[in-house]
Amino acid sequence: YLTFDDGPASFTTEILDLLEKYNAKATFFMLQPSMKRYPEAIVEMVKRGHQVGLHSVTHDKNKFYASKNSVLSEMGLSQETLESISGVKTPLIRTPYGSVPHMKPEYIRAVNEAGFVMWDWNIDSLDWKLTDGSFVKNTIQQIENFSKNEPMVVLLHDRQTTLNHLEKLLTYLSTNGYVMKALEWDMKPVQFNH
Repeated sequence: YLTFDDGPASFTTEILDLLEKYNAKATFFMLQPSMKRYPEAIVEMVKRGHQVGLHSVTHDKNKFYASKNSVLSEMGLSQETLESISGVKTPLIRTPYGSVPHMKPEYIRAVNEAGFVMWDWNIDSLDWKLTDGSFVKNTIQQIENFSKNEPMVVLLHDRQTTLNHLEKLLTYLSTNGYVMKALEWDMKPVQFNH
């Protein structure tokens, strides 16, 4: 399960074209201001069968994690924006920087009660740091050593440097018989241990 955080961006449709070339579906956890800036990218995602999710408004840990209300308000606003653009009222969320250590038990209860499904990841590409493309090798090593009894959820980012090297990862995955799917609303989410 390839997941892309922080988009959409001006080149997101190029990511969609690449995914299509390899018959891959992905999930996009998006920031509300970026959704407003690139609504056409979201319409394309949905049209092409990808999954859409929410990744907050500010991506600022001090603002987002200030209280359970700030968490709910940012995700609620993101959900409304996404629904107005795409017609999809997604329950899928990923909190900024993942749910550990900032998502307190009361915050987790609050998002669950609000009907959100919180996803973390279990393969971190480090693509934001390894911008020279070495994130591909890093991701492949984690996939080859993966031993957990849960779906493989790969964290990627909607960035130009990721797009520049993404095809190498997609080639590896499809050559090795991996099927790349979008997350479903009713799947048991992969979450960090709290």
